[in-house]
Amino acid sequence: MVISGETILSTAHADVGYRQGRHEKVVLTNLSLELRAHSLVCFMGPNGIGKSTLLRTLAGLQPLLRGGVNLPRVEAGKSVAVVLTDRVQTYNMTVRDMVSLGRYPHLAWHTHLSASDDRIVDESIELVQLQNLQHQQVNELSDGQLQMVMIARALAQQTPLLILDEPTAHLDLNNRVEVMNLLRHLARTTGKGILVATHELDLALQTADEIWLATPDKSIRSGIPEDLVLDGSFDDVFQLKGFDLKTGKVKHQPFRQEKIRLIGEGYRFLWTKNALERMGFEVTDDPDCLTVKIQTADWVVDGTTAYESLTKLLDGLTKSAKPIPNIN
Repeated sequence: MVISGETILSTAHADVGYRQGRHEKVVLTNLSLELRAHSLVCFMGPNGIGKSTLLRTLAGLQPLLRGGVNLPRVEAGKSVAVVLTDRVQTYNMTVRDMVSLGRYPHLAWHTHLSASDDRIVDESIELVQLQNLQHQQVNELSDGQLQMVMIARALAQQTPLLILDEPTAHLDLNNRVEVMNLLRHLARTTGKGILVATHELDLALQTADEIWLATPDKSIRSGIPEDLVLDGSFDDVFQLKGFDLKTGKVKHQPFRQEKIRLIGEGYRFLWTKNALERMGFEVTDDPDCLTVKIQTADWVVDGTTAYESLTKLLDGLTKSAKPIPNIN
């Protein structure tokens, strides 16, 4: 564990699953896990392996089969805040009204929000940058905006632990990145422990402090993202098809007869290499091959022909290349 801080959540030899009469179905077993303050933990695994079941168990929404779960000893509703994937169906409620619901575990049934509660609601709205939307109706929001509102409501609950189940499902790329970056920032700045079940492998690898990886043998491997990539854990669990996890790229199989030596650096090199491989060329270090040199404003082939864009480079290379062999 690289992030140091107070332990917020821990399990000891925990089994999670369902009881069905006298029978029980264990989906994850013998779990000894730890989540600390100031950390973002991403929980991952194949579909149907029990991610939502574990989250509901840790949140106290369904009973533990055996073992132990240790949470801060505070009143119900004050230790864990939960954000689920279900879209909220509500009318005549503003963003501020929705965020204010996070304060209700702290109120007696007959009391109204105090000045202190209002201040906490203001802070929660500001943390997710919803100030300009706080008086808008919730049912008028986009999916991305609504997800931010639900996170703000959880923040207003002021719990040390925040659990989210697939917070980026149904969102476009820009909103997925925004949500994951926000959760990482909140873990750092608020001191919370944040546990997120997600399928966003690429984002989790770049934002999580730790990953819990559910395996087919009903256990969970935990570690920093880089260790789980390098030791093959992700490959073992997901059986990735055509995706090279170590480079973060789809594997391209060369289908042309030409090899190209590419000279350059930085992001222009990476994207040029991607374009060439996608078009079926094999990129090599062999100095005897056709050479493409990346310059400031163009791409030069064998020191003679310059192309001002990647599109024109690819067009020139494919026109002069040998025909693609037929596969019978």
